Parts: sequence; C-alpha cells; structure tokens
Amino acid sequence: MGCADRSCFDLTQHAKHSGIKLVAEKRLSEPRVVDVAEIQIDKNAIGKQFKKDAKLLVPYFEKLTTADVDEFEKRLKSSSAE
Repeated sequence: MGCADRSCFDLTQHAKHSGIKLVAEKRLSEPRVVDVAEIQIDKNAIGKQFKKDAKLLVPYFEKLTTADVDEFEKRLKSSSAE
C-alpha cells in the first residue's frame, strides 16, 4: 500500500489544463530582497570526525541565524588570509 501526497501534482495538472493559476499572490508596493542562508549539514562527516560530540554540534548548526552565518564566514575568510 502506498500513501502519496498528490496535492501538488493534482493542483499543477489542474492549473495547466484549466489555464487558471492556483496560487496566492500579494502585490507589494516595492520589491523586497531577502537573503537566505542555510547550512547544509553533512551528518556523516560530523559523526566520523567528532564521534559522540556530533549530537551536540548538529542542533547548534541548525539553530544558526543569517547573522551568525555571516560572522562565521567573515572569520573563515580572515583566518585563511593570514
């Protein structure tokens, strides 16, 4: 038995054949630019390197904000320049 979530496929097919967009839109007075930073965690690599401490590191990385990531990136760049 398979239980598939078909909602996206079904709505896409309906929109394609009916010519009606099935999306919500909100017009903004001016465009917004939003920076999004996401850390992609390689849990296998972290586990191999840090063993039992990996359980502490993964949740820490998952909670980092964009500002935290920017600061971390700055530190990496400055330390590699030295």
